[in-house]
Amino acid sequence: MMVEIRAMGHKNITARHRTTIEITKDSDLGPNGDCIVAVRADKAFSDLDEPFKEALRSSRMRVTFQCNGHVWSVEGHGTKGLGMRDEREMVMRKSGYESDRTLMVSSDKAACDIPKDMVSCLRDPESEIRIFIETLCQQDSSCPHQNNRI
Repeated sequence: MMVEIRAMGHKNITARHRTTIEITKDSDLGPNGDCIVAVRADKAFSDLDEPFKEALRSSRMRVTFQCNGHVWSVEGHGTKGLGMRDEREMVMRKSGYESDRTLMVSSDKAACDIPKDMVSCLRDPESEIRIFIETLCQQDSSCPHQNNRI
């Protein structure tokens, strides 16, 4: 299963955080938001249907960012404890911390791992960022890759 989110860049994106990546529906970003990599997102958890959220909770997943020809992905997994209720933000975490804002835990990358040329694109307020969230397979199975858009 897959969903696409469209967001925008922002001049204050630094992508320096060592443990998280965040996307937000908020339009403004202060200088301390070093985990935020996209603003003005057109979707948050409240915009996703419950069957997709349930699939995310029980699956490995990949989040792919596309910005003006640059492509970068992060992988991790969901857990049954993820509330997925926040109406503005989605956070990918290297840790196992669960909250209503958490999309994935045990991510293999953080904001600081985004290549510099991609960060330059994310810093441009005119850049449209396409973000694809896709389930890969159930965590405890060796299922083939799924790619069904919703």
